[in-house]
Amino acid sequence: MARFLLLTLLLFVAAVWAQEGLLFSRTDNECDRWCHEKYKHNDHECKDMAKKGKGPCYDCGPKKRHDSKYDFCHDKCYDTDKHKDHCGKCYNKCDRNEDCEHGRCKCEPGKNRCRSDGRCHNFDKDQDHCGKCDNKCDKNENCENGQCKCEHGKKRCGHEKKCYDLEKTEDHCGMPVRQ
Repeated sequence: MARFLLLTLLLFVAAVWAQEGLLFSRTDNECDRWCHEKYKHNDHECKDMAKKGKGPCYDCGPKKRHDSKYDFCHDKCYDTDKHKDHCGKCYNKCDRNEDCEHGRCKCEPGKNRCRSDGRCHNFDKDQDHCGKCDNKCDKNENCENGQCKCEHGKKRCGHEKKCYDLEKTEDHCGMPVRQ
């Protein structure tokens, strides 16, 4: 009876160790091949992690979980939900003034995308998109707080859109010339 209990105890301990990967290392040929192919210079770490059921093979490789937001792009795994150079998919690069949110390039706060050029613009300051898309200020105007305003020292004449230097313009908007 004592032998039976000892044998049962040894089998139980061996089973626990085997399941934890302590007695026999678990191998996964699919992950081993993938790690060797993708991580040619340093596949050991990838393979070691795969034996534990985690790492690149499980994040973005053949054992990728359906809820993983990682993709293998060129040389490593990227979170395509947040990465600006791989937004939504590999090599989909967001512009410098965009962030990657939930796999889509979005304008940074305070900026808006215009359909005409597909880029993000600050409507408060952008000379070509002042206050809204494609609202271009004239050459004598500055975009301030989303409105085209005459440069310092210049004024609009009546309902005209152009800005004039009232000291130098010949008609002075109907004002007499100062002498």
